Formats: sequence, structure tokens, C-alpha cells
Amino acid sequence: MKKILMVLLIVLVVTGFAFAGRGPMDVTLGVLAQYNGELGDVEAGDFEGFKDVNNYQFGPEVRVKFTLLELDAAGLVSADPDVEDEFVFNGFFTGGVSFDLLIARLALGIGPDVYYATATGDFKIGPLDSVQQAKIDNRTDGGEVKAVDMLLTAPINLRATVDFLVGPLTVGVSATLPTGFSLDMADQWEDAIPDGDELRRAKIGISMGIAII
Repeated sequence: MKKILMVLLIVLVVTGFAFAGRGPMDVTLGVLAQYNGELGDVEAGDFEGFKDVNNYQFGPEVRVKFTLLELDAAGLVSADPDVEDEFVFNGFFTGGVSFDLLIARLALGIGPDVYYATATGDFKIGPLDSVQQAKIDNRTDGGEVKAVDMLLTAPINLRATVDFLVGPLTVGVSATLPTGFSLDMADQWEDAIPDGDELRRAKIGISMGIAII
């Protein structure tokens, strides 16, 4: 499975130079609707949950593409359970490669989850659970925690997107897979490549956006 993914990535790099979509750069603003279930639900034939809007989280999404590079950021919005009329953004940002093939755009990126609360201004990268906190304590020796410490120790998501480009409009689907890999484990990068069972944990999303550049 891992070899197949590597071959596929090489093929995308080669063919990406042969076909062009909108051009070398664009910025797309849009909305992401992410299903709360997992890809495994689809494989099991359970489609009932997809019909209920309450099973989705919604939020803004920004995508910036320059030649073969793409940066994505999204924030899924929910009401703050502790403070009335305030909101919590549970999202992610990813960086990776992107290829336009005629009217389709294929992208693969990696990046951590992020969290922001409007009431307190609290911002964190990663879940800051016991595993990540232990890594941070090891890096900082109990001292001040900086954003780079959270970034390097946060679990990484793998995100694949398939979009269709219709003029300035973009409509597509995404699969976001959480992993136990973090950037401070660079010497174990193969652990970030999922096998078939791990792929079933992916979150499915639907995106709509419009290119402003």
C-alpha cells in the first residue's frame, strides 16, 4: 500500500507539469462541511447519517496555491459550551502539493489540528493531550512553551482533496486522516503513511469556494 501511494505521488508530479488549470497561482475562499463520522461508515454501507445536517460541522476554508504548492486552512465552528454567544474554532492547516489536470485539481497535504476560542483568545496547535504535553516538556525542560514547540509535537493529519474547477468556482471532496506521527519524528516518516485499516478513520468533507485571485 505504501509503495502504491509513493508511485501515485510520482505520477501526479510528472503529469502535473503537462496539464494546467487556472494558472500558476490562485487564492480560493469557501466553506467546508465535514461529516462527523468516518470513511469506514461508507465502506460499511451506512449512508443514513449523511442525510442528517446535524452530523456535519461547518466552517470557513482558505486555499492558496502557487505552482505545485498548496496551503489550506479551515476552522469548523461550534458554540462555546462555557460562554454564551461565543464560538470555538476547531480546524487545521495543511501544506503540500497540488496538481491541475484539465478541470480537476488533486492535492495531498499534511498539517496539525488547531484550536481557537473567541471568548478567551486561547490558541493551541494539536490536542495538547498527555502524549503531546510529554513531548513539549521534554523539548522545553518545563520552561516557556512557544508555538513552534506545539507545531513540532502536534499529531499530523494527512489530507487529500479532489476538486472540480468551473470557472472561478471550486467544488470538491476531501478526506482528512489523523495520524500519531509528528514533525519531531522525521526519522520515522514511514509511520505517517497509513495502511488500509487506518484509512477507514478518515473524515469526509465537502467544499465549495470561489477563486478571488
